[in-house]
Amino acid sequence: MTLGQVSHVFQRTSSLMSLDRATRHAIFDLLAPTDLANVALVCSALDAEVAAYWKHQLATLAARFVEHPQALLSTMQDYRVVFSGSAVLAALLRARWRPGDLDVYCPAEFFLAVVYHFANIQGYQLENPEVLGYEDDEAHPGGPPGWALGYGGAPHIQSVAHMRKGDMEVDIIQSVTTSAIEPIAAFWTTAVQNFMSPKVFCMAYPTLTEQQCGLLAPVHLVDTELPPPRIIELIRKYERRNFRFAVRPYALQEPRTCLGQSSPDCPSSVRFFGDGHSTIFKTMGVNERLHNPGWMDVLRRENVIWWRGGRVCGEECGTVGMRVWPGLVSDHGVHATTGGL
Repeated sequence: MTLGQVSHVFQRTSSLMSLDRATRHAIFDLLAPTDLANVALVCSALDAEVAAYWKHQLATLAARFVEHPQALLSTMQDYRVVFSGSAVLAALLRARWRPGDLDVYCPAEFFLAVVYHFANIQGYQLENPEVLGYEDDEAHPGGPPGWALGYGGAPHIQSVAHMRKGDMEVDIIQSVTTSAIEPIAAFWTTAVQNFMSPKVFCMAYPTLTEQQCGLLAPVHLVDTELPPPRIIELIRKYERRNFRFAVRPYALQEPRTCLGQSSPDCPSSVRFFGDGHSTIFKTMGVNERLHNPGWMDVLRRENVIWWRGGRVCGEECGTVGMRVWPGLVSDHGVHATTGGL
């Protein structure tokens, strides 16, 4: 849906706004995330209404896993915490499948504070208490212990706390830097390169994700081509949710054509959260944002730059089969360029 089409559909904004909020939100439930982003551009009233809708989605997600959701949202704001993983993917797509756990990403310096919040405020039990005493030493040179390797951003993860309350599970993932979103840029597939913070959400690959497609990150593949057993398990999990995956972008195109370096999916395209290829969603209307200049801090102060890497298609990118090594550059001075497993 283009902005022009949205404007035509909602040209009588007052008619839509005359409906009760539950009805408006039921209409929003039927729209793709990028369509909702376009709806928000029509006028300030719809901008505020879409923001309220996404704020409700965040609160609903939090309430599925904790007894005191507002306390959790306040903690997220105080400690620059974000949600990511399958729970966020399901919330953004308004999917029917229910995630099994909640992945909570936090800056390195606030890991203990977030663990204590879930233990003392939300009543969760820590299943791997040894994580609280973990330090990078000769046994774990330059990275986390083995149990963290199940996460796509493992080279950028310092620790993972597994917490449980009844049948609910929460994983608290500690970034290696002061940026909670750094590990997300190194996830195993584009389909889960999304996050929710209290004030802004981001989908890094909205077109593919809305089509329930994902590109595999070459850095997690053998020789940038073949998925190892752990990645195969994840692929099967999401295939049961009707997702499709490929190593190269053109494999998901009909007809199969290379879209070139201007494509957000190209192995050599340099990306960052909130760039022109991303879609962002706000939880505050435009008038409220004017009085809260820090609403984009997670994108302005904690962002990272990455390129997917892998073998290029040819065309303008280079010789067919030429390999671009994956890489990630943090605003905090950490530079990680890695090859295939």
